[in-house]
Amino acid sequence: MQCKRLLSNTLLILILASPQAAVADQHPTKISPAKKPVIVWARTDFAPVFILKGKYRNQGIGDEAIKLFKRKLKHYNHISADLSLKRALQLAKEGQMICHVSLVNSKERNKFMDFSQPLMRLYANGLVTTKGSLHKFGVSADKIDPVNLKSLTKKQVSISIHDARAYSAYIDDVIKKDKNKPNSIFKVKTGQKDQERLIQMVENHRLDAMIGRPEEAQFSKLQHNIKEDLYFVPLEGQPITSMGHVGCAKGDWNKALISALNQMIEKDEELKSTIYESYQKWLPSQLRTTREAFNYPMVPQP
Repeated sequence: MQCKRLLSNTLLILILASPQAAVADQHPTKISPAKKPVIVWARTDFAPVFILKGKYRNQGIGDEAIKLFKRKLKHYNHISADLSLKRALQLAKEGQMICHVSLVNSKERNKFMDFSQPLMRLYANGLVTTKGSLHKFGVSADKIDPVNLKSLTKKQVSISIHDARAYSAYIDDVIKKDKNKPNSIFKVKTGQKDQERLIQMVENHRLDAMIGRPEEAQFSKLQHNIKEDLYFVPLEGQPITSMGHVGCAKGDWNKALISALNQMIEKDEELKSTIYESYQKWLPSQLRTTREAFNYPMVPQP
Protein backbone atom coordinates (compact mmCIF):
# COMPACT_ATOMS: atom_id res chain seq x y z
CA MET A 1 0.00 0.00 0.00
CA GLN A 2 2.84 2.38 0.91
CA CYS A 3 4.62 1.74 -2.41
CA LYS A 4 1.41 2.36 -4.33
CA ARG A 5 0.90 5.63 -2.45
CA LEU A 6 4.45 6.75 -3.27
CA LEU A 7 4.01 6.02 -6.93
CA SER A 8 0.57 7.62 -6.99
CA ASN A 9 1.94 10.81 -5.42
CA THR A 10 4.71 10.96 -7.99
CA LEU A 11 2.31 10.60 -10.88
CA LEU A 12 0.11 13.26 -9.32
CA ILE A 13 3.05 15.68 -9.24
CA LEU A 14 3.71 15.14 -12.92
CA ILE A 15 0.07 15.71 -13.77
CA LEU A 16 -0.17 18.82 -11.61
CA ALA A 17 3.03 20.28 -13.03
CA SER A 18 1.89 19.85 -16.63
CA PRO A 19 2.18 21.59 -19.04
CA GLN A 20 4.98 23.57 -17.43
CA ALA A 21 6.81 20.51 -16.20
CA ALA A 22 9.24 18.88 -18.58
CA VAL A 23 10.13 15.53 -17.02
CA ALA A 24 13.65 14.56 -17.94
CA ASP A 25 13.97 10.96 -16.73
CA GLN A 26 10.84 9.09 -15.76
CA HIS A 27 12.74 5.77 -15.78
CA PRO A 28 16.20 6.48 -14.35
CA THR A 29 16.91 2.85 -13.41
CA LYS A 30 15.89 -0.64 -14.51
CA ILE A 31 14.44 -1.40 -11.09
CA SER A 32 10.68 -1.17 -10.79
CA PRO A 33 9.55 2.13 -9.20
CA ALA A 34 7.35 0.11 -6.85
CA LYS A 35 10.49 -1.26 -5.13
CA LYS A 36 11.94 2.12 -4.21
CA PRO A 37 10.73 5.45 -2.79
CA VAL A 38 10.47 8.13 -5.45
CA ILE A 39 11.96 11.62 -5.20
CA VAL A 40 10.93 14.41 -7.54
CA TRP A 41 13.70 16.98 -7.97
CA ALA A 42 12.30 20.36 -8.95
CA ARG A 43 14.39 22.28 -11.49
CA THR A 44 13.22 25.87 -11.45
CA ASP A 45 13.80 28.84 -13.74
CA PHE A 46 16.86 30.18 -11.95
CA ALA A 47 19.99 30.19 -14.10
CA PRO A 48 22.78 29.40 -13.55
CA VAL A 49 21.64 27.30 -10.57
CA PHE A 50 19.35 25.48 -13.01
CA ILE A 51 19.69 25.96 -16.75
CA LEU A 52 16.57 24.70 -18.46
CA LYS A 53 17.36 25.49 -22.08
CA GLY A 54 19.92 26.91 -24.48
CA LYS A 55 23.52 25.96 -25.12
CA TYR A 56 24.27 25.65 -21.39
CA ARG A 57 21.25 23.43 -20.66
CA ASN A 58 21.68 21.07 -17.68
CA GLN A 59 25.05 22.62 -16.76
CA GLY A 60 23.85 24.65 -13.80
CA ILE A 61 25.12 24.35 -10.23
CA GLY A 62 21.93 22.65 -9.05
CA ASP A 63 21.84 20.47 -12.17
CA GLU A 64 25.27 19.07 -11.29
CA ALA A 65 24.22 18.44 -7.69
CA ILE A 66 21.10 16.54 -8.80
CA LYS A 67 23.18 14.37 -11.15
CA LEU A 68 25.38 13.34 -8.21
CA PHE A 69 22.44 12.68 -5.90
CA LYS A 70 20.84 10.48 -8.54
CA ARG A 71 24.02 8.50 -8.99
CA LYS A 72 24.87 8.09 -5.32
CA LEU A 73 21.48 7.82 -3.59
CA LYS A 74 20.71 4.42 -5.04
CA HIS A 75 17.93 3.55 -2.60
CA TYR A 76 15.59 5.93 -4.43
CA ASN A 77 14.07 6.34 -7.83
CA HIS A 78 14.66 9.88 -9.10
CA ILE A 79 12.49 12.04 -11.33
CA SER A 80 13.32 15.56 -12.53
CA ALA A 81 10.57 18.08 -13.25
CA ASP A 82 11.08 21.55 -14.74
CA LEU A 83 8.59 24.02 -13.27
CA SER A 84 8.37 27.46 -11.74
CA LEU A 85 9.57 28.04 -8.18
CA LYS A 86 6.07 29.16 -7.22
CA ARG A 87 4.64 25.85 -8.48
CA ALA A 88 7.33 23.80 -6.75
CA LEU A 89 6.63 25.47 -3.41
CA GLN A 90 2.89 25.00 -3.86
CA LEU A 91 3.37 21.28 -4.46
CA ALA A 92 5.49 21.10 -1.30
CA LYS A 93 2.73 22.87 0.64
CA GLU A 94 0.29 20.25 -0.64
CA GLY A 95 2.52 17.51 0.79
CA GLN A 96 3.80 16.11 -2.48
CA MET A 97 7.17 14.34 -2.29
CA ILE A 98 9.26 17.03 -3.90
CA CYS A 99 12.73 18.47 -3.21
CA HIS A 100 14.70 21.48 -4.38
CA VAL A 101 18.50 21.63 -4.07
CA SER A 102 19.07 25.37 -3.66
CA LEU A 103 16.63 27.07 -1.32
CA VAL A 104 17.10 29.75 1.29
CA ASN A 105 15.93 28.34 4.62
CA SER A 106 13.29 30.85 5.66
CA LYS A 107 10.78 30.94 8.53
CA GLU A 108 7.85 30.80 6.10
CA ARG A 109 9.23 27.80 4.21
CA ASN A 110 9.89 25.92 7.45
CA LYS A 111 6.15 25.62 7.87
CA PHE A 112 5.95 23.10 5.01
CA MET A 113 9.54 22.04 4.24
CA ASP A 114 12.46 20.38 6.01
CA PHE A 115 16.00 21.45 5.15
CA SER A 116 19.40 19.81 4.88
CA GLN A 117 22.63 21.32 6.08
CA PRO A 118 23.90 24.06 3.74
CA LEU A 119 24.77 22.56 0.37
CA MET A 120 26.30 25.62 -1.29
CA ARG A 121 27.38 29.13 -0.52
CA LEU A 122 26.09 31.81 -2.88
CA TYR A 123 26.80 35.51 -3.00
CA ALA A 124 23.97 37.40 -1.37
CA ASN A 125 21.35 39.13 -3.49
CA GLY A 126 22.07 42.69 -4.49
CA LEU A 127 21.34 45.09 -7.32
CA VAL A 128 22.26 44.13 -10.86
CA THR A 129 22.47 47.23 -13.02
CA THR A 130 24.43 48.97 -15.78
CA LYS A 131 27.24 51.50 -15.64
CA GLY A 132 24.86 54.18 -16.86
CA SER A 133 22.43 53.57 -13.99
CA LEU A 134 24.94 53.33 -11.14
CA HIS A 135 24.52 57.02 -10.30
CA LYS A 136 20.84 56.42 -9.47
CA PHE A 137 22.00 54.33 -6.53
CA GLY A 138 24.65 56.76 -5.36
CA VAL A 139 27.68 54.75 -6.52
CA SER A 140 30.11 54.77 -9.43
CA ALA A 141 32.10 52.16 -11.34
CA ASP A 142 35.22 53.22 -9.42
CA LYS A 143 33.59 53.01 -6.01
CA ILE A 144 30.75 50.62 -5.31
CA ASP A 145 29.78 50.58 -1.65
CA PRO A 146 26.74 48.73 -0.25
CA VAL A 147 23.53 50.73 -0.56
CA ASN A 148 20.53 50.88 1.74
CA LEU A 149 17.51 49.28 0.06
CA LYS A 150 15.01 50.88 2.43
CA SER A 151 16.27 54.36 1.53
CA LEU A 152 15.81 53.55 -2.17
CA THR A 153 12.05 53.14 -1.65
CA LYS A 154 11.90 56.93 -1.28
CA LYS A 155 13.63 57.56 -4.61
CA GLN A 156 12.40 57.43 -8.20
CA VAL A 157 13.95 54.15 -9.27
CA SER A 158 12.51 50.94 -10.71
CA ILE A 159 13.74 47.59 -9.42
CA SER A 160 12.46 44.22 -10.62
CA ILE A 161 11.84 41.37 -8.18
CA HIS A 162 10.88 37.76 -8.83
CA ASP A 163 7.63 36.40 -7.38
CA ALA A 164 7.91 33.55 -4.81
CA ARG A 165 11.63 34.04 -4.37
CA ALA A 166 13.13 34.51 -0.89
CA TYR A 167 16.03 36.98 -1.08
CA SER A 168 16.94 37.48 2.59
CA ALA A 169 15.09 38.44 5.76
CA TYR A 170 16.11 42.08 5.33
CA ILE A 171 15.32 42.36 1.61
CA ASP A 172 12.06 40.43 1.92
CA ASP A 173 10.90 42.71 4.74
CA VAL A 174 11.59 45.88 2.71
CA ILE A 175 9.82 44.41 -0.33
CA LYS A 176 6.81 43.29 1.71
CA LYS A 177 6.28 46.75 3.17
CA ASP A 178 6.66 48.60 -0.13
CA LYS A 179 5.52 46.44 -3.05
CA ASN A 180 1.76 47.05 -2.68
CA LYS A 181 2.04 50.83 -2.51
CA PRO A 182 0.82 52.71 -5.63
CA ASN A 183 4.26 54.23 -6.17
CA SER A 184 6.32 51.18 -5.20
CA ILE A 185 9.79 50.95 -6.70
CA PHE A 186 9.40 47.18 -7.02
CA LYS A 187 8.11 45.59 -10.24
CA VAL A 188 7.00 42.00 -9.66
CA LYS A 189 7.88 39.39 -12.30
CA THR A 190 7.33 35.64 -12.40
CA GLY A 191 7.98 32.70 -14.71
CA GLN A 192 10.71 31.76 -17.15
CA LYS A 193 9.94 34.26 -19.91
CA ASP A 194 9.81 37.21 -17.53
CA GLN A 195 13.05 36.16 -15.85
CA GLU A 196 14.81 35.93 -19.20
CA ARG A 197 13.75 39.45 -20.14
CA LEU A 198 14.87 41.19 -16.97
CA ILE A 199 18.52 41.61 -17.87
CA GLN A 200 17.61 42.91 -21.32
CA MET A 201 15.22 45.41 -19.70
CA VAL A 202 17.99 46.58 -17.39
CA GLU A 203 20.40 46.88 -20.32
CA ASN A 204 17.81 48.83 -22.32
CA HIS A 205 17.17 51.10 -19.30
CA ARG A 206 13.52 50.10 -19.07
CA LEU A 207 14.39 49.06 -15.53
CA ASP A 208 17.04 50.66 -13.35
CA ALA A 209 18.04 47.36 -11.75
CA MET A 210 16.92 43.90 -10.72
CA ILE A 211 17.56 42.20 -7.41
CA GLY A 212 19.66 39.13 -7.98
CA ARG A 213 23.04 37.51 -7.60
CA PRO A 214 26.25 38.25 -9.57
CA GLU A 215 26.26 34.82 -11.21
CA GLU A 216 22.79 35.51 -12.64
CA ALA A 217 24.11 38.65 -14.28
CA GLN A 218 27.16 36.87 -15.64
CA PHE A 219 25.04 34.03 -17.06
CA SER A 220 22.60 36.39 -18.74
CA LYS A 221 25.46 38.42 -20.18
CA LEU A 222 26.87 35.25 -21.81
CA GLN A 223 23.51 33.77 -22.78
CA HIS A 224 22.20 36.89 -24.49
CA ASN A 225 25.48 38.32 -25.80
CA ILE A 226 25.01 41.53 -23.85
CA LYS A 227 27.72 44.02 -24.77
CA GLU A 228 27.32 46.49 -21.94
CA ASP A 229 29.03 45.55 -18.71
CA LEU A 230 26.73 44.68 -15.83
CA TYR A 231 27.53 45.76 -12.30
CA PHE A 232 26.71 44.17 -8.97
CA VAL A 233 25.90 46.51 -6.09
CA PRO A 234 25.74 44.88 -2.60
CA LEU A 235 22.98 45.82 -0.19
CA GLU A 236 23.41 46.88 3.42
CA GLY A 237 21.89 44.90 6.25
CA GLN A 238 22.84 41.37 5.23
CA PRO A 239 25.86 39.04 5.09
CA ILE A 240 28.13 38.97 2.05
CA THR A 241 26.99 35.45 1.28
CA SER A 242 23.96 33.26 1.91
CA MET A 243 23.41 29.52 2.04
CA GLY A 244 21.51 27.26 -0.33
CA HIS A 245 19.96 24.14 1.24
CA VAL A 246 18.17 21.08 -0.07
CA GLY A 247 14.54 21.58 0.91
CA CYS A 248 12.01 18.73 0.86
CA ALA A 249 8.30 18.75 1.59
CA LYS A 250 7.53 17.83 5.19
CA GLY A 251 6.60 14.25 6.02
CA ASP A 252 8.01 11.02 7.41
CA TRP A 253 9.08 10.08 3.88
CA ASN A 254 12.00 12.56 3.92
CA LYS A 255 13.72 11.66 7.20
CA ALA A 256 16.07 9.02 5.79
CA LEU A 257 16.65 11.17 2.72
CA ILE A 258 17.62 14.30 4.68
CA SER A 259 19.98 12.19 6.79
CA ALA A 260 21.63 10.73 3.68
CA LEU A 261 21.94 14.17 2.11
CA ASN A 262 23.56 15.58 5.25
CA GLN A 263 26.11 12.77 5.24
CA MET A 264 27.01 13.52 1.63
CA ILE A 265 27.20 17.26 2.25
CA GLU A 266 29.52 16.73 5.21
CA LYS A 267 31.80 13.98 3.86
CA ASP A 268 31.55 13.57 0.09
CA GLU A 269 34.56 15.31 -1.50
CA GLU A 270 33.22 14.78 -5.01
CA LEU A 271 30.06 16.70 -4.10
CA LYS A 272 32.05 19.52 -2.51
CA SER A 273 34.35 19.84 -5.52
CA THR A 274 31.47 19.66 -7.98
CA ILE A 275 29.54 22.46 -6.27
CA TYR A 276 32.62 24.68 -6.01
CA GLU A 277 33.83 24.20 -9.59
CA SER A 278 30.35 24.59 -11.06
CA TYR A 279 29.72 27.82 -9.17
CA GLN A 280 33.07 29.43 -9.90
CA LYS A 281 32.69 29.15 -13.66
CA TRP A 282 29.56 31.32 -13.54
CA LEU A 283 31.06 34.12 -11.45
CA PRO A 284 32.54 37.32 -12.89
CA SER A 285 36.33 36.89 -12.88
CA GLN A 286 36.89 39.47 -10.11
CA LEU A 287 34.74 37.43 -7.70
CA ARG A 288 36.39 34.05 -8.26
CA THR A 289 38.39 32.64 -5.37
CA THR A 290 39.74 29.41 -3.92
CA ARG A 291 37.49 26.70 -2.57
CA GLU A 292 38.94 27.09 0.92
CA ALA A 293 38.34 30.84 0.92
CA PHE A 294 34.80 30.76 -0.39
CA ASN A 295 32.97 27.52 0.31
CA TYR A 296 34.13 26.06 3.60
CA PRO A 297 33.32 26.13 6.42
CA MET A 298 29.69 26.75 5.56
CA VAL A 299 29.03 29.69 7.86
CA PRO A 300 27.87 33.19 6.82
CA GLN A 301 30.57 35.84 6.65
CA PRO A 302 30.15 39.10 8.64
